[in-house]
Amino acid sequence: MAECVCSADYGAANEVLVYIPSAAKAQLVFRQIRDRAFGSPPTTEGVAISQVGAWEYRKYFWDFVATSGFKSAVKGWLKLLTTRRALFCATLDGALAHYTWTTLGRSRYYWIENEAAVIGPIWTAAEVRGRNVAAAVLQDAVNAHIARGTTIFYIDTSPANKPCLRVISKCGFYGPVGVFLRPDTL
Repeated sequence: MAECVCSADYGAANEVLVYIPSAAKAQLVFRQIRDRAFGSPPTTEGVAISQVGAWEYRKYFWDFVATSGFKSAVKGWLKLLTTRRALFCATLDGALAHYTWTTLGRSRYYWIENEAAVIGPIWTAAEVRGRNVAAAVLQDAVNAHIARGTTIFYIDTSPANKPCLRVISKCGFYGPVGVFLRPDTL
């Protein structure tokens, strides 16, 4: 049996319905062309936001172990040694409160332009959810890439992830441009 996981109305002639087998998990893909940086970020009182390089990552290594496991934490550090990956973090009282990864010119799951950036994965600690931290960090990441000449951005999430969908909307991504099925659910 199939279920509808996405319905977007782009005008009477352009309505899009996507039916996905209920056992599979779909990800909505959003795309934005942006050549101007965001203005003032959302207010995030007490939260510090910064881009983190391989050397600074050591301060957060054990936070990454706690959120995603030792193997993923080591992989994260190795990713920062490449020129394609960037990491943006928010801290609250010195502890990791949010992270946003970006990748230039490549996605594992869908086609993107060589000059585009894919945003994700992102993660937010429970204690700072609802405080605009994710939107502020995502906007900071987009601004940093715009400063380097990137103007095309992608982000994806599950249709059921309402908090992430709100963040995506706050950051100017409107209406999904595609859907992909997560390979681990097929």
